[in-house]
Amino acid sequence: MSIIIKSGASGNLLTIDGTSGAARTTLYDSTGTAISNVTVGASLFLGDAIIQNEFTSTNNSSTANLASAATFTGTSDPLLGRDCIQVSFFADQQCTIQVQQAQQSPGTSWDVVDSYVVAASTGDSRTIKAIGSAVRVLVTNNGGSTTTALRLQTVLTPVSSALPRALTPLGNLKVALAESNITKWSYAACVNSLTPPATPTDMATITGSATRTIKVTRVVFSSTQTTAGINTFFLVKRSTANSGGTSASVTAVPLDSTNPAATATVLSYTANPAALGTAVGNVRASKLITPAPASLQNPEWIWEFDLLNTQPVTLRGTTQVLALNFNGAALPAGLNVNVAFHWTEEL
Repeated sequence: MSIIIKSGASGNLLTIDGTSGAARTTLYDSTGTAISNVTVGASLFLGDAIIQNEFTSTNNSSTANLASAATFTGTSDPLLGRDCIQVSFFADQQCTIQVQQAQQSPGTSWDVVDSYVVAASTGDSRTIKAIGSAVRVLVTNNGGSTTTALRLQTVLTPVSSALPRALTPLGNLKVALAESNITKWSYAACVNSLTPPATPTDMATITGSATRTIKVTRVVFSSTQTTAGINTFFLVKRSTANSGGTSASVTAVPLDSTNPAATATVLSYTANPAALGTAVGNVRASKLITPAPASLQNPEWIWEFDLLNTQPVTLRGTTQVLALNFNGAALPAGLNVNVAFHWTEEL
C-alpha cells in the first residue's frame, strides 16, 4: 500500500509508494489546488521546472554607434547571485570588448578584465564566469570610421557554463591550439630618397604609442652616393624622444585594409634634432657598401628582429624611439637613403 504523510496544513502532502518505495511530492498553490504547470508571461512550464531568472543588463547593452577611437562605457551592475556574464556583439568596424569585474558593488576598482577583439561585420558571443560583485562592459571602436551598425547585449545568468557555444564539425569542443593574433596589427612606413643633413645623427625614427605596444620586426635599408664607399650605420634605441630639428611625418601603411589607423610615429630628418633623446644603446652597427648610382648592384640590407625565439625591438609609450643614425660623421657626397620600418601594434 501507499503511505501518505501530512506535514502541517492538510495541503502539504508527501506520498511514498508501498511497492517501489519512491516518494512523490505534489505541489499546491495557496488555494490548495495541485499545480501541474506554471505560466510565466507567454511561456508555459511544468510544475517541477526550474525557471532561471536571467537579467538583461540595460546598463551594459547598447545600439548607439561609436566614432573612430571612441569608447562606450557601461554602468556597474551587481553580480551577486549570478554565475555567468553573456556578451553578444556585432559592429561593422573592428572593436575591442572589455568585460570588467570589481570586488565591490557598485564597482569602483575594476581589477579583473577579460579583453578581446571582434573583427568588423562579425557576430560574436562570449560567456565569462562571474567572480566579482559587479560588472561593466566597455566597447572601443578600433576602426577608422564611425560604426553604422552596432549591437551589444549583456545578459547576467544564475546558471550557465563558460564553454564554447558550439562544437566543431567533428563534434569536438572549439578549443584553439594556438591563440589568434587578432589583437595584433601590422604596418610599414618607407622613407624614400632621403638626403640627410651635413653631419647626420638620427636620419629616421619610429616612436612608440600611448595606447598600444609597438614591436619593430624589421628595418630594410639601402643607399647610394656619388662615389661608392663604405659607411657605418647604426640603429639606436632611445628611452626619451628627440626634440627640434626639421622632420617630416612618413605615412604608415596598414598591411591589412581592415587594420585600424597606426599609432606609432615615423619621421625622417633633413636637419638634425636639436637634442637627441637619451640613448639606451646601439641595437645594430653595420658597415655597409654604398654604391654609386650608375653601378648600383648591392641589394637591400635587412635587419630582422622577429626571428624564432627572439624578441622584436619593443617600444612602450611615446618616449621610446628606434633611430637610424649616422653618428654625426661627415656626409659623403650625394648620399641618398631609403629606409623602411616594419612593425606590429598590440593592445
